[in-house]
Amino acid sequence: MTSLISRMPAAALLAGSIVIGAPAHGAAQSARTPVAAFKKGNPCSILLPGEVGQILGVPVTMREIVDEATCSFPFDAKPGAKPAAGDPPQLTITMHWDDGPTAVAATRMTSKLFGGDAGFEKLQGIGDEAWLGPLASMLVFSKGKVGVEIDLRLIPDGREKGIRLARLIASRLP
Repeated sequence: MTSLISRMPAAALLAGSIVIGAPAHGAAQSARTPVAAFKKGNPCSILLPGEVGQILGVPVTMREIVDEATCSFPFDAKPGAKPAAGDPPQLTITMHWDDGPTAVAATRMTSKLFGGDAGFEKLQGIGDEAWLGPLASMLVFSKGKVGVEIDLRLIPDGREKGIRLARLIASRLP
C-alpha cells in the first residue's frame, strides 16, 4: 500500500512545510524572542539564561531550580577557558515569595550582628527597598510582598551587574 505522502509531488510537500513553518501574520522568525514571565513558586521564571549572560558578559546557557526559592545560572568564568576544578561559577538568585520586606530586614539585622552595618549601601530605584552588601557581595531588595537576594560573590563588577539584574527582576515583579 502506497502512502499519501509518497504519492504527493515534492513541490506540494515543500509548499506545505513552508506554510506550516511560516510565522503568523508575516512576523519575522527572528523577531520572536522568548520573554521571562514571573511565576510564583518557580524562581527560574523571572530571568532567561541569555539575559543573565548578556548582563554578566559571559555565555549562560542554562538555569537550574535548586529548590522552591532558589535558581542558579552556571557559567564559564572566561569563555573558552578550561573549567576549573570543582563546581563552575554561578549566579544564584533566591526569591522570598510572601515575606520580602522581612527577608530584607533579616539580612540587614544579621549583618549588624556580624560587625555592624558597615559596607551596606542603600540603593534607589529598585523595588520598594534595596541594599547592596559589603564589597558588592550581594544585593537584596523587596517589591510588594516579594523579596529577592542576588549572590554576587562570584561576579566581577558585581555592583554594576547586580544593579542591572535587580532592576530587570523588579520590572517583572507584580
